Amino acid sequence: MAEILEDNTFKRQTILRIMLWLAMTLFAGHASTHMVAAGDTWVALACGRHFINHGVDTVEPFSYNSHHAGPSQAELDKYPQWTHGLIKKWHPTGWINQNWLTHVIFYKLTMMFGSELEPNYNMLVAWKFAIYLIAMACIYFAGRLIGASGFSSALMCCISLFVSRTFLDIRPAGFSNVLVPIWILILLLTVYKSRHYIWLSIPLAIFWANVHGGYLYMFVVLAIFFVINFVANYFKIDSIPHLDKTGLLSTFFSGCAAFIAMIVFNPYHLTNLTHTFIISASENAEDWRKVNEWHGAFEIANPVGKSIPFLILFFVFGAVAIIWFLSWISNPIKRNLAKPQKNRLPAQEGVSWPKIELSLIAIVVFTMFMAVKSRRFIPIASFVAAPLMGLWLDQILSMFSIRIVAMKISQFKKPQISSNALRVMFVICASVVIVFGLIFSLQFKRVYLDPFPLSIKYDSIFMRMTASYLKPFDACGFIRDNNLSGHMINYWTEGGFVALSQNPDEQTGEIPLKLFMDGRAQAAYDIGVFNTYNKDVLMGGSVGRDLRGKFMRRKPHHYTSAEKKQLIAWYRPLLEKYNAWLVLMPKDYSNSSLMQAVDAMGDWRMVFFNDRQKIMVNTSCPQGRELFEGIFTGKTVYANEYDRSQIEALYMLMSKRPVAQIIDKLASAHKQSVSLGSLNIIRGLRGEEAEVLKRAFFEKLLQEFTQSADNLKSESGYSYHLVSALISADYLGRKAGFEDRKKYKAILERLKAEKEEVLKNNTW
Repeated sequence: MAEILEDNTFKRQTILRIMLWLAMTLFAGHASTHMVAAGDTWVALACGRHFINHGVDTVEPFSYNSHHAGPSQAELDKYPQWTHGLIKKWHPTGWINQNWLTHVIFYKLTMMFGSELEPNYNMLVAWKFAIYLIAMACIYFAGRLIGASGFSSALMCCISLFVSRTFLDIRPAGFSNVLVPIWILILLLTVYKSRHYIWLSIPLAIFWANVHGGYLYMFVVLAIFFVINFVANYFKIDSIPHLDKTGLLSTFFSGCAAFIAMIVFNPYHLTNLTHTFIISASENAEDWRKVNEWHGAFEIANPVGKSIPFLILFFVFGAVAIIWFLSWISNPIKRNLAKPQKNRLPAQEGVSWPKIELSLIAIVVFTMFMAVKSRRFIPIASFVAAPLMGLWLDQILSMFSIRIVAMKISQFKKPQISSNALRVMFVICASVVIVFGLIFSLQFKRVYLDPFPLSIKYDSIFMRMTASYLKPFDACGFIRDNNLSGHMINYWTEGGFVALSQNPDEQTGEIPLKLFMDGRAQAAYDIGVFNTYNKDVLMGGSVGRDLRGKFMRRKPHHYTSAEKKQLIAWYRPLLEKYNAWLVLMPKDYSNSSLMQAVDAMGDWRMVFFNDRQKIMVNTSCPQGRELFEGIFTGKTVYANEYDRSQIEALYMLMSKRPVAQIIDKLASAHKQSVSLGSLNIIRGLRGEEAEVLKRAFFEKLLQEFTQSADNLKSESGYSYHLVSALISADYLGRKAGFEDRKKYKAILERLKAEKEEVLKNNTW
């Protein structure tokens, strides 16, 4: 079975192999198309820019809460004077960015094929496709190397890519996902081809230790591999493929050399190793692992990836392992040889019972355990298991075939694949390639190449694949255009984007408006900062926790005046402690304790808002006061009239200016950029005059949408027009008479259904 193509013509072999490679390539492409938010990607780009311009060190340039570069003099004084220089060089402390080389690669890719003004972010999509094509090839060749057929190797390769799909994103962990199958292939080449392949572990360790902190997996797997090969060699277990003594020595010394090289050829040296243990095994490790991606594979409702395909693979793996083992232990060839010569069945030359890939089995079990404990390891578990499962499927069929043939013709004979079976495999492969290829191509075109309804401006493949069109482009443009500096409070997973959007100091690389924190987590921050952000900054500490239960039971969700006073009393000292004069938060957090408290503070005012973001500033400090007053004097810079019109209309409303002026201003803003925020303000206007003007405005808006909907579908940003029409129909229906209410209700239901269809068709 392992030599599935031997008895067929060269032409048939070639055609089937082409079909197998086409099928695997399609599945690798499909696996690379999943949409995953890109918090870590923007952090990577910001860090990459800093490293390229200022070198790799432990001085942190983005946040006022991060680790300080060290060791400090007080820490050095604990050791003899002559060791201080060695400690500084070989065990630095501060910002330990284990992914620094990935960050440089990411930024270089966007610049090489773009520019500072127009980065080519689609090159990161190309990187994603490239690494999973490499992973695909390694998985396939690993299966072939241990004796699996081309068909089984390709089948399991496709399945592993499909299982992993929803966990594959554009972030440094992608390098570990591809380096794992490369490493497994190197180990198998060492056993089956030449012991010299193991020396590839040295460049692999150097590269891996600089692109991602997952390099520790390499050394754990190497230890498992060495121990099992040592035991099999020492006890001369022929049923387990293993290295000879020379191979064991090569493995040991190459492993030692790789470990030393990992420390020497890394900017953080020993700290690169100790930092990994601190974040994975320290007393605070569990707190860091509360993030969803660290939760177990069996947590079905977890929003990070879909683990059901892996769980199916997990149980199928267990079932195949049991069937294989039961088939293997009842070895009829061995029992036949134990019989007297005259009672033995003849055996064809070359027929044999399968060997046990014990080292690979142990590595697969270990990696599966990692995935069960943390869903972020599901891709590597799937990739590592694929070659072994392909081999087992072949061997199970082979063992059954040997038994059946022996029962029929009283001879042990190598199983052969008939021409009909080969034709069936070809038909299966061709069908998969044609059907799946057609579906995949049409889906890719619709989701990534056709006009993008979910964004007007940011519609590249990268922006769609990473949902980066949701990032605060305009808000960060406002910060940059007004040269803002100091300390801010930001949403932590958007911190990397905010950092990249600013113009850093040419000498130090520090950004002018420093972050509270960002997605680098334990690489740059102490666990206390992380807990402070979640418990105190967002939730309002003990005061916020006490009030939250009552708040969540109310509709609409608003604190009472007395409750807001309690929150203000909590937040004022907190903001003063961090000297934070600006808050930038997504619209989704408008009802958070932080935003409701800041909104209620008389000296904090809004200076920017749009459909996704809001910026509040403290006007009791000079910079905040100047920015706020600049709205009315024209000194505050806005990127376009749309942004300026919205904020001016808001303050016109607060100063009780004529309703007609306010609606004209907001209507103008909406016309310029299809602003949903403008519509919500118009909808909230009160008074008889306002109702007349609002009705006329929304009737015109709905009519214009109805007349131009077909044309709008051919342009990016259609969903904005659709939601505008939906808001209009909802308002008009609420204000209409009985008969018209039915008409608007029907329109509303149709628009809601269309909105859901648009979201469904553009999510993959």
